[in-house]
Amino acid sequence: MTSNSTLNYPNCWHARGYGLFAANPLGIKDFTENKTSLKFSLESGRSITFRYRVIISSDLYLTNNEINALTNDFARKYEFGTNKFSQLLKKA
Repeated sequence: MTSNSTLNYPNCWHARGYGLFAANPLGIKDFTENKTSLKFSLESGRSITFRYRVIISSDLYLTNNEINALTNDFARKYEFGTNKFSQLLKKA
């Protein structure tokens, strides 16, 4: 899950056969065959926070309702109502 306050929400996710599983908010150009790109930089001294939750389930299939409940819980903890980074990018 990706918080909607995270840069470039919703993010692309990818996995590799050697065990890598990652969110990639900055690689949109590669995932869209160059149709979409992201120009983002931080001023010196500024920071950025990326928020994710990964649910790992072994031998248990979660229902849509269970997944939605976990998603809603995540949203309640970290959402601020708007995507702050879309506002930041407009200023850049």
